[in-house]
Amino acid sequence: MPLGTTLPLGVIHRIPNSAVADLIDRLWANGELKDIDAEAEVILGQSEITADEHGVVDVRLRLSERLAEVSVDPDGHDAERLTIAAAGPVEELLTAAGLHPLRRYATLRYVFVVDGVEVRLAHGDSVGWFCELRFDVASREAARMVEQRLGLDSDLP
Repeated sequence: MPLGTTLPLGVIHRIPNSAVADLIDRLWANGELKDIDAEAEVILGQSEITADEHGVVDVRLRLSERLAEVSVDPDGHDAERLTIAAAGPVEELLTAAGLHPLRRYATLRYVFVVDGVEVRLAHGDSVGWFCELRFDVASREAARMVEQRLGLDSDLP
């Protein structure tokens, strides 16, 4: 890392489900939306019991890309994985071909800027909701004010 380069500071808050709607309302009222994205992954196979032996199809969909990335692992060991981009109802087509969903995972991410502080609110199926504030040293006090305005506990570095 070059001399004089500063890393952004940050703090992450776990957000209970009951507080998410209020936090999103506060972000819309106090900030500017910079990005919103969602991603879903569905693992499909011929049988739940023999998925590792017979290979799987991994479908990843990302809202911002408007395409599905379909990876086919013919023997379940990633050796000769084939990946293609596809549009349209990909999962429905694969289900009609006899594949069944084995596992699903989805994420949702909002990025706002509030008074020069980047606020990332993200949800993952297995981890729940988290809110991250990113700022530089000069914006530390602004980040404290943003934390207070958003109703988050203050534990900035």
